[in-house]
Amino acid sequence: MIINIVKGDVAAFKADAYVVPQYCNKLSLTGVSARMVNTDCYAAVNTYEEAVARYANPFGYAMPVKTEGSKVGLLIHSVVLGMPKKSEADKKKIFNKVQLATYAAVVCAEKHGVKNLVMPALCTGDTGNMTYFDSARAMLSALSVCPTPKNVKTVTIAILHSDRAYNLFVAGSKNWLHDRPYYINKDYMSMMDYQKVMGKE
Repeated sequence: MIINIVKGDVAAFKADAYVVPQYCNKLSLTGVSARMVNTDCYAAVNTYEEAVARYANPFGYAMPVKTEGSKVGLLIHSVVLGMPKKSEADKKKIFNKVQLATYAAVVCAEKHGVKNLVMPALCTGDTGNMTYFDSARAMLSALSVCPTPKNVKTVTIAILHSDRAYNLFVAGSKNWLHDRPYYINKDYMSMMDYQKVMGKE
């Protein structure tokens, strides 16, 4: 699996699936989600809003939505927005959930036969709670422990904003080693149990 870090808009890159950061109980109206609304993926974004109107999703959850007649086959809604950040313990939980969401997105992509996955720097925008440096550490540490996929060949992480944001993310991607998410298998299995019970997969 090749990991590319590039500067640009997620929606501008050719992909089989895009990862879209979301709230647990409502639709994000900014960032990647807003840009997807302005593309032919509008219906797949609206599906997320309809789903969370019925019940909230857990943080770290990856909700796949197939698209119809779109340039991309799948949107993977990643629940990472709106987590509290009041204490050091909260910051650690956010870091952990971004790891989990990254891992879950790749596993979801693998399950649906995705070859090229494009995702943003999770939890870094106006509605996020992380720096680009820490988002990179969380995402790259999760990607490092993903099982070797058969389908997913390329994961592209697109950094939309300034050169400074891009440089911080690249720097963070080189400093992930001490944050290997050993807990992730247990947490991910718990999430899969939740998905099975709720009938989401």
